[in-house]
Amino acid sequence: MEYNFSDKVVLVTGASSGIGEATALLFAKFGAQLALVGRNEKNLNAVADQCMKELGVRVLPIIADLGTDEGCEKVAKMTLEHYGRLDVLVNNAGIGSKYDLIETNSMEMLDRVFSVNVRGVYNLTRLVVPALVKSNGNIVNISSVVGKMVNVGMLTYSMSKVSSTTHLKDRLK
Repeated sequence: MEYNFSDKVVLVTGASSGIGEATALLFAKFGAQLALVGRNEKNLNAVADQCMKELGVRVLPIIADLGTDEGCEKVAKMTLEHYGRLDVLVNNAGIGSKYDLIETNSMEMLDRVFSVNVRGVYNLTRLVVPALVKSNGNIVNISSVVGKMVNVGMLTYSMSKVSSTTHLKDRLK
């Protein structure tokens, strides 16, 4: 099945590698206009260039830390000012912590992981919801299987990836 997103604006966080990069390339293949967010400028620009050169779509790369209010505000503002709309938000950005045991982990690590993986998702979504409501848009939250199973050494990350599914359209009726 072939999809057409040529009249859609898609915002993908964590787009500089992994699942976010693959998501960006797939939306580009379907013609979406993209706002791509990442912390690694070199990688993010490479993904943006690939989307533009190979697939011919408009791309707005945004370097930002979604673990901060300023980062979330920058992403929302730049995306909406550049495109004037938003149709899909893909909350993919996340960070982990290795060798994370409750006996040895610091509260700073817990705060950092939750600031990106939970607070950042909530904050960015909050900032762009008016645009998504206006376009009858969609939100895709990328979680992880480790949010549903025990994984020794990944306590903080696992806790931050416990998810529930909600549908924006159902909540706004």
